[in-house]
Amino acid sequence: MTSTLLNRRQTLAMLAALGGAGASLADNAAFPLNKPIRIIAPSAGGGPTDAVARILAERLAPVFKVPVIVDNKPGAVGAIALDAAAKSPPDGHTLVVGFVSANIIHPLLNPKVPFDARKDFTPITQVMSGGVNLMAHPSLPANTLQEFIAYAKKQPQPMSYGSFGSGSTAHLAGEYLQTLTGIKMAHVPYKSATALVNDLVGGHVMVGFTDTTNAAAQIRTGRLKGIAQTGTVRAPSLKDVPTMQEQGVPFTAGAWNGIFGPAHMPPAVIERLNREIVQILKAPDLQDRWITAIGYPPVPTSSAEFAQIVKSDFDTWQKVITASKITLD
Repeated sequence: MTSTLLNRRQTLAMLAALGGAGASLADNAAFPLNKPIRIIAPSAGGGPTDAVARILAERLAPVFKVPVIVDNKPGAVGAIALDAAAKSPPDGHTLVVGFVSANIIHPLLNPKVPFDARKDFTPITQVMSGGVNLMAHPSLPANTLQEFIAYAKKQPQPMSYGSFGSGSTAHLAGEYLQTLTGIKMAHVPYKSATALVNDLVGGHVMVGFTDTTNAAAQIRTGRLKGIAQTGTVRAPSLKDVPTMQEQGVPFTAGAWNGIFGPAHMPPAVIERLNREIVQILKAPDLQDRWITAIGYPPVPTSSAEFAQIVKSDFDTWQKVITASKITLD
């Protein structure tokens, strides 16, 4: 009697376990549904976020056996694209390419964005980690970050530094550097990276934070010199320019691109999307193409790791904005 009861209990436990496994398999099998997957790019065609969306769309389509389309929604520092993603069904069929300015800095500076940047998105995976670059006119008597810091501290008035816009990663990189080192600088915003670089080359502003593509081009021609990169790793096109961390300044907030979905996505769908995208990003035949298009090698993460990066950057940039009293005005 006791043996029969134990066997019955063991059988029920086994059936329950199989049922749970079956439910998990069913959850995974239910994604994707028989409809296209949309990846929203917060830029017009040709930019880095568009390149991220198009490369992933191309490689995810044969994996999921459904069309994967790129939907370009530029404008408002990514807010238009993010709002569309936040308001989509959380079934995994709408994703968005996020970046630091759109997901963190702009919402911190503009409380009127039509979404809650902290709560309305599900981080799937980071896909790129990089930064902006502290560049200088060749006549500046400093070649390393420590030499630049020493030079800046000796100036009777705060040095001017350029960025490609108020509230941009380049702007906040300058403010963060001041917080970390105690130097004093005055921000000069430009309407674009091209306009900033033109004034740097002309010596109208001696230092500035600019993008990797422009930085590499100007260093190759000798018209500018690189002082430091803000990313955690050196960009392949700027191998001779050390990062700030390598030069003794604990600059921990870089620039990244990542894939997000709406809030409240099923865990099984998050896991499947993460697994497939990470596998794509690790493919040996993708590396050179990705670096050419994006400027940095792919840096995939787990969903939990990416969520922690996002949380940490919210905390870091909020402190910088508060300490520096930065506004969009």
